Amino acid sequence: MEEKSLVDLFKLYDYEFDKVCKDLRVKNTPSWRDRWLYRFMSINPIYKFFPYEIFLTTFYSDKKIIEEKRKLVGKLKKEKEIIYDKNLSESLKFFFYPTIFLSPKLYKNFSEWWFHCAKDFLYKTPKVEVLNFFKEGYYFKNFEPNFSQEKLKKLWMESNETELQKIQESASYTFTLLVPTFGNRTKILNEIKSHLKNLNNESENFLKSKISKKTVLDSFSLLETIVQQGNIELLTLADRANILEISRMNISNLYGKSSIDSVRSGTSRLKNIAKKIFEASSYGVFPFFDEKLMQRNDYVEFFLKNNPDLLSIESFNLLRKNLPDPEDMYKVIKNDLISLGNVIYES
Repeated sequence: MEEKSLVDLFKLYDYEFDKVCKDLRVKNTPSWRDRWLYRFMSINPIYKFFPYEIFLTTFYSDKKIIEEKRKLVGKLKKEKEIIYDKNLSESLKFFFYPTIFLSPKLYKNFSEWWFHCAKDFLYKTPKVEVLNFFKEGYYFKNFEPNFSQEKLKKLWMESNETELQKIQESASYTFTLLVPTFGNRTKILNEIKSHLKNLNNESENFLKSKISKKTVLDSFSLLETIVQQGNIELLTLADRANILEISRMNISNLYGKSSIDSVRSGTSRLKNIAKKIFEASSYGVFPFFDEKLMQRNDYVEFFLKNNPDLLSIESFNLLRKNLPDPEDMYKVIKNDLISLGNVIYES
């Protein structure tokens, strides 16, 4: 009997996971993007070589949790799932990125990752604040009619130093709207909604993208096949990864030549997409890294550039090993969720 691909097993897992959540009346369930971020992070060697012990007390404040995580990291080290390498691990200790907190290595399974960490971490909502720049005080006490425009500007900035400091501190995750203090309330609210629709993301870890779920699944399947069989010819690669089915079906008919070109072009494009998704997962973002919103880390880029062969078949095999048997998936997932307690019902 032919072994199921990882992508097929994940489809089955997601179906059973959603079924369990429905039966247990769990509402705060992960989107397909959340699930595939976890899976791309799971095969990323960054999280295999990261020196977790250094940052456990930074990630967690509860002593009991710190001890639990320390034991988990120790266990995974013995099993070679986490490795300390003098060069790789030492370089990564200079990479302190909050999304290391999302590392699948720190959680027993996907359910724990989602309900204990990701659902809150990925969708944290900063506080909305009102900054009032028109107020009495310092400005009016120090104002003189003969001030130059430059001096008036300096005085205004001094009088609003606290507000300007808040804008500077939150510049990476906020945008500014000038809301009038008078006018038609309905019209103003509609304008605010319009700006939120265009500018607001539900999570800073997810780039707005029209990439389809199928493209992501095909990209993952392509990576798995490349790691298993090497950089084989593009047509063979597409066939073994079972991608671009429609184009491949037309190869044998009268449109064969154009279909061959289409499959080769499509496979090459998917290889580039897979590489970008994989690289973005190093930062805990999905599906791509946004240069406008985030800054690349020199140590991570050096790691990825100088260790292109660290993506190994062992990472995919480990993912497969940690999945429940297909016939037991519902039961195992249900037990996983129940063992987490009331946290699965928290919004």
